[in-house]
Amino acid sequence: MFSISQRILLIELYSIKMHLDSNNSSNYKKAIEILTLGIESEYASLNQNLLVEGINTQVSEKVINTLDAFLIMEDSYSRLDEESKFFIDKRKPLFKGFSALKEYEYFAYAEFIFKYDEKYSRLKKAYESYQYKTFLSCMPYYEKIKIKVDEFLMNSVDNLLTRKQLEEISNIPFH
Repeated sequence: MFSISQRILLIELYSIKMHLDSNNSSNYKKAIEILTLGIESEYASLNQNLLVEGINTQVSEKVINTLDAFLIMEDSYSRLDEESKFFIDKRKPLFKGFSALKEYEYFAYAEFIFKYDEKYSRLKKAYESYQYKTFLSCMPYYEKIKIKVDEFLMNSVDNLLTRKQLEEISNIPFH
């Protein structure tokens, strides 16, 4: 799967990482051994952050659409008066991230977006403060939310949701 030159470069990378991150040196030593011996069946275990096939456009679009839906909900919520906010459980329709175990491509792309796209900085702050870690897939839940947001926005003049619409979205079950 990796050419000899790719293996050499990865060995050098893991050697550098081993010196910079001594807490994980045993993992890096194992990776170096796998690459040195060229054990193809172990390549997938080398680095969970290495996506051999990359992140396809569909994954990227789903993440962006999800983040945009949450920005709309956040903007809509912030424009409500205090009395209206009382009726909405603000914690429920909050972007909480993706499962790194079950949705790694979504997780990785969201992390990338948060790192490089200022547009989503408000969501990043909520996401980091919530520090939501899950073993469950979140995308099916987010897709239900996105469908509702799109449905409600079809009749919206100002691209905002009403209190009642936000309430309905906050009542969407997670699974």
